[in-house]
Amino acid sequence: MPNLLKKLRPWKACGSCGKSRKGGMNGLLRRLDIDGPPHPNPVVVSVPLDFLAPYNGIEIPCPHLHIYVEGYAHRWAIPASEELVNSNSNLYNVMRNFLRYCNVQEFSNIQRGLFIMSVLDCYQLVETYAHWLKEKVKVKKIGDICELTTPFVDRHNDYLQLYIKATPSGLLLTDDGYIIRDLEISGKSGFNHHFDFVIPSSKKEPERILKAINNPTKNNISAMIFSWDDTRKIRSENSIALAVLNDQDKEITPDTLHALKSYEIEPMVWSKREGYIEQLVA
Repeated sequence: MPNLLKKLRPWKACGSCGKSRKGGMNGLLRRLDIDGPPHPNPVVVSVPLDFLAPYNGIEIPCPHLHIYVEGYAHRWAIPASEELVNSNSNLYNVMRNFLRYCNVQEFSNIQRGLFIMSVLDCYQLVETYAHWLKEKVKVKKIGDICELTTPFVDRHNDYLQLYIKATPSGLLLTDDGYIIRDLEISGKSGFNHHFDFVIPSSKKEPERILKAINNPTKNNISAMIFSWDDTRKIRSENSIALAVLNDQDKEITPDTLHALKSYEIEPMVWSKREGYIEQLVA
């Protein structure tokens, strides 16, 4: 909003705004520009008002105050004072300062919500939010770990907790794996199915849903197949599932691999995990 107020009718802009015949344009009216390009003042041999002398032919950056001068209209501007446009104020307060400067007596009915939030308003909201968060977070010492209980709740309506521990390489911030352990996806049946990771789709890869199977027995593989078959029906059409299989204790049987592939679940054998890095990080 470059022009806070384009006009003030003369009878509203009395006193410090100068004298005027009611309804006429011979008085000294003001226009406050708080944002926008600089204003070039005219170059004259003799300035029409003494206080304009320092600004003769000068380009005045925003914020500036336009002065109505007989014969020049609003071609003259001077820098807006700090009292008028305080850098720590918002648009609503600037407007009130401007009206007071123009000796406007009644403006209590102006709604603050009509004014667009400024960048400064946004910073003030951040500061308010940070102050609120600082007050609400509860800190507890557990051995060499700090437990932070936040005011935010999970889907069980329990407060989320974070843990901070000092390590040789810096501070370790963790939720102790709670969010990952609590990752469940509802299937078409209405049943909730537990998965370990959901990697959002990207320009190169579709959504990827991973489940780690530490002991790939027939029962565990069957449970994975049912979970995916029930879930995929309500996920994105291009979503893919990966079963992370532990082959450290025993070899993965061909039947296990065949069963997973039959339901379009990609087996990801742990000993060959390096070959999947590009697919997972894309």
